[in-house]
Parts: sequence; structure tokens; C-alpha cells
Amino acid sequence: MSPIEENIETSRRNNEAPTSSQNSPSEDIHTLLSMIQRLTNELAAARSEIEQLCATTVQLQNQLNQDYPRYLLG
Repeated sequence: MSPIEENIETSRRNNEAPTSSQNSPSEDIHTLLSMIQRLTNELAAARSEIEQLCATTVQLQNQLNQDYPRYLLG
């Protein structure tokens, strides 16, 4: 499971947890800050994964550009 999928699963479990309708303002703020931190971590993981995919794509394109002319020449 990728870090993004793990974060999504953790978020789902946290969202399914019962919540009290009588949270204090400080508890609400703490919950909100925790949610922001999780989203920030998910965003960082997604950006990292995108960078890796872009690098892999460039490598594959370069390899294809080198190999394809040789294929045409036989």
C-alpha cells in the first residue's frame, strides 16, 4: 500500500470514529489542526509520487528515443 493509500485509509477510519457533539473549542481546534496536518502529509506524499513518476516518464521517453531509431534500421 502506498503512503497516499495509507493516509486515505487512516483518514477514513478517523472520520468513522464517533465524535461528541459537545467538543470544547480547544478540542475542535485540535481536531482541525490534526486534519490539516494529515492533509499536508498526504499532499507531500502525492507531490513526491508525482515527481517520481515524472522522472520515470522522462527516463522511459529517453530510452524509447534511443531505441526506436535502431529498431527502424533493423
